[in-house]
Amino acid sequence: MTTTSRALLALLASLAAAVPAAARVTRIGVSGGSDVFRRGPGTDGAAGSSTDPAISAEGPYVVFASTALNLVSGANTASDSAAPPPDSLDDQWATLFGIASPPAAPDGDRQTSAAQENAVTNPALPFKRYLAEGATGAFFATRLSLANPDGANPANVVLTFDSGSGTTRTLPLSLVAGGTAFVDVGTISGFESSDVSTTIESDRLIVVDRMMEWGIDPATGHGYGSSMETSAAAPSTTWFLAEGSTVLGFDLYYLLQNPQPTIANVTVRYLLSSGTVITRNYSMAPHSRTTIYLNVIPGIEETDVSGDISANVPIIVERSMYRNAPGQYYGVGTASRGVTAPATRWFLAEGATGTWFDLFVLFANPGATEAHITAEYAKEDGTVVTRNYVVGAHTRFSVYVDSIPGLTDTSVATTVTSTVPIVVERAMYWPGTFFNYYEGHTSVGTTDTAQRWVIAGGDGDPGTYTFVLLANTDNRPGQAELRIMSPSGFVPSLRRLVNLPPNSRTTVSLSGMPPHYGVLVTSSGPSPVELVVESAVYRDFGGLLWASGANAVATPLP
Repeated sequence: MTTTSRALLALLASLAAAVPAAARVTRIGVSGGSDVFRRGPGTDGAAGSSTDPAISAEGPYVVFASTALNLVSGANTASDSAAPPPDSLDDQWATLFGIASPPAAPDGDRQTSAAQENAVTNPALPFKRYLAEGATGAFFATRLSLANPDGANPANVVLTFDSGSGTTRTLPLSLVAGGTAFVDVGTISGFESSDVSTTIESDRLIVVDRMMEWGIDPATGHGYGSSMETSAAAPSTTWFLAEGSTVLGFDLYYLLQNPQPTIANVTVRYLLSSGTVITRNYSMAPHSRTTIYLNVIPGIEETDVSGDISANVPIIVERSMYRNAPGQYYGVGTASRGVTAPATRWFLAEGATGTWFDLFVLFANPGATEAHITAEYAKEDGTVVTRNYVVGAHTRFSVYVDSIPGLTDTSVATTVTSTVPIVVERAMYWPGTFFNYYEGHTSVGTTDTAQRWVIAGGDGDPGTYTFVLLANTDNRPGQAELRIMSPSGFVPSLRRLVNLPPNSRTTVSLSGMPPHYGVLVTSSGPSPVELVVESAVYRDFGGLLWASGANAVATPLP
């Protein structure tokens, strides 16, 4: 690893006591140019420079990081002949990450070069998730919520944080069955004040949600603005963003993460409401993060815009949008990741109109054929209001839902069908009208319905309001079971059952919850229906009701 987190070193130190007494200087793992070693009795390696020493609980072993090449003779070559301990990896470490112990050693070393490189950062962890956006410091805070929906088995996880400018850290975690974890990225050494993207690796499927807050009050640790997003399941060579505006004070950013070891060559087609297409090319270094500020691109200085992004290697794409409010820099802020493909059918569980909320549904048609679109807006009582739209080729199109008769003051879920593949997002701003907004949130549509969904980022702090938004997309009534997840597992006493009318949107307000929790939503009853699930978190701040607000689509389970 480029540098080694103290959390990892502490874990290694606690494991080192189990190393046999005959151990010499023994490498635990390597990723890049800096190794992690155990030093035990009988050491015969040269004492190269080292950092971050930590002593084992029983005393005779020290774990330290070093870039030196003289600690073990030939340690970085195929002819490595350093005497290994009888068991090359501690049993607890091997068990935690599923590494064979001892590993294969075809070159006479205690493990192959590939095994050494992956022993810490990628040891038999087949499930990956990605977050491109993140920032820490005095103004921004980035916090991750993790949830393991498996009620029978624990999950072992490694988080890798990357600044995009050379700083990386890894953090191993273990989640109990049905359990959660919470990570404040600003507490990670090297990321106290930094941009950050995150790669999550685990030995079973987990869900990871990111909360960003800004305008942080040091006394409370919370801010006047927030956004939330769930992690992407995989990088892709294509991404699409429907929402985006540089009009009347909005600052618009695209956030790109290149998790690959090669350069990413990226082409962005900016789609305007007029049908005009502006194309720009970008080059991303390996393992890097890039921020594109759209307001300075000629032709995009004052317009609504959608994005069609392609790359020669798989990347991750998110978007953030901010606008200053009276007395608040970036008082209004939203963030959403892109989608990897357009589709002919989309679902949105969240949506509210009225004197408090303004609701917009955004369409992007990246293709060469105009799209004929039907939007079905489903209310809480099952009433459905239908509208039809035509969106031209290569065009971005907005619908102000509050202006539709029958939808002027209601909660609403939306189902969209189109004659050609399109992209759909939803945006909500509050309070009142355009020039009064002090916050907003957005989410991409989902093409999935499912009978099980997971939310990782529930927040039970005082002055915070967490809602689960449920869309029943079937023509028959249903029922949903909500199971609350905590660091120690599922909490049976907090289980909820909710009845769902056919073709409806239902809002569940959660109170009396742990400070940080997850929710497993399951379609239940004698005949389970298909669901779409989102979550929203609001927080009072500085005397303002719901001064900050964030939203994300839940993660469907197979």
